[in-house]
Amino acid sequence: MLAAPMINRGRFRLFAGTTAEYSSLTIELVHTTTVIDMLGLLTLDYRRFLRWAQQPAYFTAGDLQRVKQSGITVFHPAVGFEQADVRESSLTDLSDWNAFLAAHSDQFQRIDTIEDLSRVKSEGMIGILLGQQNSAHFHTEQDVDFFYRLGQRVSQLTYNSNRLGGGSSDAKDERLTAYGASIIRRMNKVGMAVDVSHCSDRTTLDAFSVSRKPVLVTHSNCRALVPRSRRCKTDEAIRKMAAGGGVIGITMIRPFVRASGVATMADMFDHIDHVARIAGVEHVGIGSDVDLDGHDPLLHLDLSGVEVRKKIFDIAEGLRHRNYNADQIRLILGGNFQRALTEIWSKTPPAPAAVPTPPAI
Repeated sequence: MLAAPMINRGRFRLFAGTTAEYSSLTIELVHTTTVIDMLGLLTLDYRRFLRWAQQPAYFTAGDLQRVKQSGITVFHPAVGFEQADVRESSLTDLSDWNAFLAAHSDQFQRIDTIEDLSRVKSEGMIGILLGQQNSAHFHTEQDVDFFYRLGQRVSQLTYNSNRLGGGSSDAKDERLTAYGASIIRRMNKVGMAVDVSHCSDRTTLDAFSVSRKPVLVTHSNCRALVPRSRRCKTDEAIRKMAAGGGVIGITMIRPFVRASGVATMADMFDHIDHVARIAGVEHVGIGSDVDLDGHDPLLHLDLSGVEVRKKIFDIAEGLRHRNYNADQIRLILGGNFQRALTEIWSKTPPAPAAVPTPPAI
């Protein structure tokens, strides 16, 4: 904050090339909070990331400054693989991330433990929380342990329908399978977070029933506000998620923010308000699903009027205008996900979980 030019009393300009100004309170909130983007990406340019992993010198001081300026402390850069060999793709992804992190260990911290999550901010590091947006790479229950040892700490059950359950984009609303339930129990045991962002409605609800630890919705929005989007979660699902201690990360992907017309940050705040109203402010966070550059404008996925490099500051400022207090904003920016992950990664053994009732014939 001290390095930011003062524009008028209590207002500061943080980013070059923009006239955006932020209050001193907004800046303080971002700079003193462990900000967690539960689908946060350094880049969507996978060739660029592959070059960073294979040739570490290509990640420059300018790249690091761009990451630090974002205000995000912990990124969860999970991707969804649907290739023929999801296991091999997942292994490659984790290997690339581990190579990148090893090459930049003075700047980045892989988030493996509760302690890592607690100290990453104070040590001035950028945290990377490794996850996958598909659990089809778990061919057996033992694979949960294997991928845990590689650093995976979050796994979305389904990207589309798979052996574990249904996906939101599929014609049928499939249930969680018995195998899916066994994988959830194993994840509970080792301390890996269950994510249901892309799951079908029935698989989502079944996962809440089976898991003995909080279940996350890392990146989704409210179907009450976008009724035709099956990727958004119903009020029933949001309430059950909250009852189990989970958190939903609100995404900035245009089709999930507004059903039609121009989608803006104001529409995104409507989703945060909705979750806070029906489930409590303790159960909503950020899962932006955008990187620090923005999508190709031809795809029309970004929100209108948003520069994604400064989105966290815009969110904090906007929440103040929505009358959230400082403590509530800290929860939304990262405190809620930090609390849920702490519960999930705790070594307290979970209670036995029931296998879901099979669907009626």
